[in-house]
Amino acid sequence: MGKKSRDKGARFELEVAKLFSNAYDLEFRRTPLSGGWAKDADVAQGDIVCLDDDEFAYCIECKNQEGWKFESLFTSSHSWFDAWWNQAVDECPDDKDPLLVFSKNYTPIFVAMSSDIGFGIQTKAFASLVWNGDRIVITDLESFLDWDSEYISG
Repeated sequence: MGKKSRDKGARFELEVAKLFSNAYDLEFRRTPLSGGWAKDADVAQGDIVCLDDDEFAYCIECKNQEGWKFESLFTSSHSWFDAWWNQAVDECPDDKDPLLVFSKNYTPIFVAMSSDIGFGIQTKAFASLVWNGDRIVITDLESFLDWDSEYISG
């Protein structure tokens, strides 16, 4: 990966961390080495970590890359999504739920999550697909943050 790609990814992670911080009134930061911490169950995984709340329910994986098309989610040519979702699931500790936050230039920021956790947001979903037998729901980040912060605060 080139320096420009790394810089673009780092800027996106900072933007996502700020959006989560504002929505939850907690402190979120890029994971040191951006997900490069040791693959240890006691260490945070993913690209964004919540510093204030050990009970935060999600492991956040971020992708800001060009070359994918949203409409390919409805065809058999969504290997880009499969690879990203596999990474989000593989790096997620057992006590967290994977959350894939993704975008590219000139598109909204999207969020993918298991429909088990995103059941209440399905009315705002842009897409729903089946991955390895699990239903995945995709919506925009703003809708997710509005829904989830209301759900958490009761």
